Amino acid sequence: MFSQKVRLMLNSYVYIYIDPRNGVPFYIGQGKGNRVFAHDKNSKEESRKIRMLKQLGKLAIKPKIDILRHGLSSEEAKLVESVCIDLLGIDNLTNELKGKYSRQFGRAGVEKLIQRYDAPPVHVTEKCIAININQSYKPDMTERQLYECVRGRWPLGSDREKADYALAVYQEVILESYKIAGWFEAGSVFSEMSLGEGDRFEFVGNINSKTSKKYKGKSLPGLFEKGVQFPVRYLNIKDA
Repeated sequence: MFSQKVRLMLNSYVYIYIDPRNGVPFYIGQGKGNRVFAHDKNSKEESRKIRMLKQLGKLAIKPKIDILRHGLSSEEAKLVESVCIDLLGIDNLTNELKGKYSRQFGRAGVEKLIQRYDAPPVHVTEKCIAININQSYKPDMTERQLYECVRGRWPLGSDREKADYALAVYQEVILESYKIAGWFEAGSVFSEMSLGEGDRFEFVGNINSKTSKKYKGKSLPGLFEKGVQFPVRYLNIKDA
């Protein structure tokens, strides 16, 4: 454990757990005081991190622990933690989350950033339902994963039936356009999707080449106001 003097000198810090058998990092965290020592292999928690610690414990091995940066403010430590997780890749670690600001400002290819910040605005003329997937989208999603991400489980009324197309929208940019074949009760089409509560629905459909060419990579600025949680907007439907 750190003494009071050491704790004062460290302030907030970012630390890394390393498997001493091969030198491979397996966890990155941030905190202050004795937080770095707070991961207990005897915890009842069943996270990947705890399973790794239990595995080492059975071999009577302790993880190597390094402090990556110290003397930080709390906010600085959270940002450094997030950058380190992005650098190593969360799939190569036992962390459950990428860290603060990772969704908005995390690792992304230059093409993706150009698309996000330089996307020209577009006026949608078809009857569409625009679906905001800010909370679930990941930059490395496959075409199929993007479709699964956008097609369900949404709390919708009967106006959904008037929409001809669904637009997947991430940070105001249209990622894809789908021709809607039909709407179904959430979870009824693909069993791996969990049922929602109340009136929640999912659509099935396919990428529509015409509207995809017309709208993909374009932006819908201001369509989803900050602070408004409802993820769906109807275009050319309510007043039709």
